[in-house]
Amino acid sequence: MKARVWNEQVDLFEITILEQLVELAPLSLSDLATDQSVDPIVLVGKALSKERVSSFRQIASNAFKSGAAMLLVPPFGDYDISSYVDTPASIRLVRRGAASDCKIIDPEWLARIGSLLRIRSDHYIDTALAAGVVCVDGEGKTTLLRFQPKNTTGALFISTLQLLSYTALTDESNRIALLSEVLEWKNVKSDLAIGPEDTASAPQPPTKEDISAVLLALCVLPSLDHNRLIEVMDHYFNKRLSDEALHNVLIYLESEGVLQYSDGQSHFKIVVDRLTQAIEDLGLHAYARELKELAQSSTEVLK
Repeated sequence: MKARVWNEQVDLFEITILEQLVELAPLSLSDLATDQSVDPIVLVGKALSKERVSSFRQIASNAFKSGAAMLLVPPFGDYDISSYVDTPASIRLVRRGAASDCKIIDPEWLARIGSLLRIRSDHYIDTALAAGVVCVDGEGKTTLLRFQPKNTTGALFISTLQLLSYTALTDESNRIALLSEVLEWKNVKSDLAIGPEDTASAPQPPTKEDISAVLLALCVLPSLDHNRLIEVMDHYFNKRLSDEALHNVLIYLESEGVLQYSDGQSHFKIVVDRLTQAIEDLGLHAYARELKELAQSSTEVLK
């Protein structure tokens, strides 16, 4: 496997660790912004600086259009990641004490590499984006996020996990397994024709069915937690939404006042009165009441 890297980072310690797993393909920033290869791009975050905002936006846009994976790893030169990528909500990195607990919550990755890993991180990702969360730490804070503008595009993986570092807090087999999963990521829908007008188009409005499923799941949750929301819908409705579909529903519910987000919070807040009204408006009151009764009598999911 090959991985594209910035030619000015090839001598970094992190890239020498990467080279033990893949063949390096060094390119300039301008070439990374135009190269149509689907080989993953790996960038050490210390390259993030205000004078390179335009370059990084072009690189991310090119990766999305070509269907490639792009991985951003510590250490970081700037913590405001959303300045470098056009995202619908802020993505910031927040420093905390060193920790090694890493829990996989993406169901496909969980099945392949297991649930609990041990990989060091000194930061977590603070964002309102609920879709695309791959890993969380011991406190449920996001440590690996997959951002895709649409589910037919490539993806930007933002990692606060030290995937390219040796440390006593990290299990090497866990680090290599998770790093390999990111590098080998492929979008099965990336073969579809994607033009500039596709990536710039507005998100598709959520369906009534998807909105109803999320509303009912929210009515038995004390707060909006990505992992619990997925578990409730899967457990009670046998329903799983794509990252794009879930993101669109959450954005729609925010516009309807059911969810609120303010700077400094990592999650949306559920506005109970608006949630109740939305459930009433869709004629779901009886279903919500029955679901609450089921949830109260069972601790299998809501524990």
